[in-house]
Amino acid sequence: DLAGRWTGTMRLAVHAALGGVTVRVPNDVGIEARATTKLGNLDAAGRTARDGAYYSATWAAAARGVTIDVRATLANVEITRQ
Repeated sequence: DLAGRWTGTMRLAVHAALGGVTVRVPNDVGIEARATTKLGNLDAAGRTARDGAYYSATWAAAARGVTIDVRATLANVEITRQ
């Protein structure tokens, strides 16, 4: 859960194995997500694929953002808005 007060762009590393992870991102935060998966999945619904990454529509204009680096082995990672 990335709720709270912060500014700029933050990096978040998500390493998941044998299960699932949900990352909750506030609606006003731009998202860039990159993933390396082995029998896993990054749920990038609603994001645009470009240059090996997935971007939210608000990425370029957002006052704050998060870059999420995902490594998933036998795991699913979901990024949701709150």
